Amino acid sequence: MLPPPSGGHYPNSSIRDALELVPKYDGHNIPVLQFARACKRAKELAPLINENHLVRILRNKLTGHAYLAVEDEIHDSIDQLIDCLKRNFGPARSSNYYRGQLSINFKKSSEHILDYIGRTKDLRNAIIEGDQTQFGRELNPYEIEQIDSYSLESFFEGLPPEYRSEMRIEECYTLLDAYNKAILINKRLERDRARQRDTKANPITNSPLSSSDENSRPPPLYSSQFEIVSELSDEPHIQQVYFPVVQNNTEQRQSPLPPIALTPTNTSAIQLPPANDTDTDEQAAESDSTDEDDETMNQHLTQARIRTVRDQLSIRRDHVVILITTDGHPFDNGAKEFQQLNKIPPLTDLTLGRARVFPRNIGNKNLIVLPIKERRTTITDWDILQEAIRSLLDVTTKLQLSSLSIAKTQQLGDIPWPLVAEELQNVFDHRPITITICENLTVVPPKDERSNIISECHSSTAGGHKGVTKTFLRIRQNYY
Repeated sequence: MLPPPSGGHYPNSSIRDALELVPKYDGHNIPVLQFARACKRAKELAPLINENHLVRILRNKLTGHAYLAVEDEIHDSIDQLIDCLKRNFGPARSSNYYRGQLSINFKKSSEHILDYIGRTKDLRNAIIEGDQTQFGRELNPYEIEQIDSYSLESFFEGLPPEYRSEMRIEECYTLLDAYNKAILINKRLERDRARQRDTKANPITNSPLSSSDENSRPPPLYSSQFEIVSELSDEPHIQQVYFPVVQNNTEQRQSPLPPIALTPTNTSAIQLPPANDTDTDEQAAESDSTDEDDETMNQHLTQARIRTVRDQLSIRRDHVVILITTDGHPFDNGAKEFQQLNKIPPLTDLTLGRARVFPRNIGNKNLIVLPIKERRTTITDWDILQEAIRSLLDVTTKLQLSSLSIAKTQQLGDIPWPLVAEELQNVFDHRPITITICENLTVVPPKDERSNIISECHSSTAGGHKGVTKTFLRIRQNYY
């Protein structure tokens, strides 16, 4: 066997390995930036090969329009060949376009962290190449440092909340440092998920709390507190239900604290009818039915944090969430309702999938805006909607919100509402917060029609005379 040339590389094997990395390119089958990266990697694998000779070999990878573009030109280096291809097949976009794409870049839920890092690198390189083309020169170190700083900020903002919370503790000064720490965090998270899967698949059966004695059986564990909201009041009345915590298996079970009675703020409008009212028996029966419904509703609310009301979103004295596009157009029913009432503030510099908070004119409540698509004509992306809901979770955690309201929209593009409600339940599973879904079934009637509505519900030819309580309950079903 012949000894290798100086440098320890075999020319034949280097050329063969380099060519295997470069795909065929006809100008349209793959992006020109991808072909350019492959050519640069081939140059690094064969450092002892004459670059002019390597260029002639790489030209054989070109077919169709790509070969016609370089057929009559002579290139002495890989960079000259790549520049020629970029002039003919590169995207006709400036570096500002790639800066915008970098600002809305984020890690998708099913995407590996290395794929997200790769997309960030591609956008950073596109910005550098765009600026060099615009200025007609190589960028100086200060200009590249500014691009790296912007890329680092965008990369951090595009990470999921669990990544950002850990990276805040470990400060990152360079883009490469951020990439490495994100990879380490991803490994820790994958290890934690694997442990959770193993725990669910193989539950512990020999727990010290396990006992055949029925009296020593521990009470059920509850992962979080639940909040109850009164149906008849504008302001949410929150009741916390406390559960006992068992210190050891010999401690006696304690009783929960007695529940707090929920009283609506507008009880003065609900009066009992006089004793000689002809509808006394009928009202009593309906009152009993209403009490049973309220008891059922309260029991349901202690088991879930998502509730449904018939109200419009605009009349809720609560923190309100609306869905819009990045160019400021309303997307869900709540945003359209707020636009009709001119209650949407001027929206500028919105980032796709990132929540923006604006103060409302009701107490210390906020309007939370979620941009979930770029334009009304674009397809609704489920990954972007999931990222927007996670961004909403960050807002509620930072502002320590105990409740929020959102309008029900049957179809968010191609995404049905039950899927959105399920995602809200999953994302906010560990947050003590009440999410109110407004069905927009109640109407605020004009002032000149309110007297007729009250008269019709109070006394009609078909239904006869109604008491005050029944009149209020009938009006409350459809009007506010």
